[in-house]
Amino acid sequence: MKMSKSFTKRRDADAITMAVKSLRKEARSWFNEGGTSVDSGSDDAYAKASAWYYVTYHHSCYGLYNE
Repeated sequence: MKMSKSFTKRRDADAITMAVKSLRKEARSWFNEGGTSVDSGSDDAYAKASAWYYVTYHHSCYGLYNE
């Protein structure tokens, strides 16, 4: 079975990279919507940072996504 010539590994990799960057930027904006900064020392900011770390790096969440 032949693949379409419009697909290339490099272009596909670039598209995936851009999509991941966009998703990270959007998710980061969700966490920052409250206007609370980490410098304020509030529990809410630390909870957001902890949640961000968990879903970004924890092995049980790594590679999961919703379509």
